[in-house]
Amino acid sequence: MGARNDAIGRVTVSIDDGTKHDLRLADLLLLHGLRATFYIPKDGPRELTPAQLRGLDNAFEIGSHGVSHVELTTLPPDAVRSELRDSKTWLEETLGHEIQAFCYPFGRFTHEIAALVASEGYACARTCQLNRRDVPQDPYLMAMTTDACAHSRRAQLRHGIRERNLRGLLAYVSTYRLERDWEVHFTRALRVVARRGGIAHLVVHSAEIDERGEWEKLDRALGVAAATTLRPATNTEACLGTS
Repeated sequence: MGARNDAIGRVTVSIDDGTKHDLRLADLLLLHGLRATFYIPKDGPRELTPAQLRGLDNAFEIGSHGVSHVELTTLPPDAVRSELRDSKTWLEETLGHEIQAFCYPFGRFTHEIAALVASEGYACARTCQLNRRDVPQDPYLMAMTTDACAHSRRAQLRHGIRERNLRGLLAYVSTYRLERDWEVHFTRALRVVARRGGIAHLVVHSAEIDERGEWEKLDRALGVAAATTLRPATNTEACLGTS
């Protein structure tokens, strides 16, 4: 791996849950030449078959999303370890190579759980802390910039306070001006990262995109990202600064 360079602006996309609509999203990412990480639970909402996962793995990074897609903060430590270890083992046996990235189901984590993720051999882990563009100092606390969902301002503030995401809350006010339209929000993030460096990180649940009929909107957003000077990266590459 190369040396970390926080000044390089990168763009990355996360896709959670492994539903059938992820295949349509993968086609869009390939069309625009973007890199991404698909977080796949062993059970839970996953619909993709092992063969389909191997197809995705040929072009993108696959990360773990636990075994049963349960909030890890509700489990005792031994059960958390099982979720982390068994999901990693399953994906590695399915794909034939090491899995580096993990995503906390529902974004819920503690520092103790993050330490368990590290101890199980993952290189990084993604949270659901919003409105962030910084390359994480702790690779097991990777934040995100934009969620492809129109969250209410009250929900943004509530989650920011609960997650102690002061940096994200400040950016939500000063940079994103309480913007609710996720396409506008992500476009602003791309511009800021192009000027100042860091990571423009879009998180997508493709089933929600399909339910809301937002495929054209997502296509536009990915097209804007591809047209920037930002370097496309997987979550692991962006988090560790190695793309």
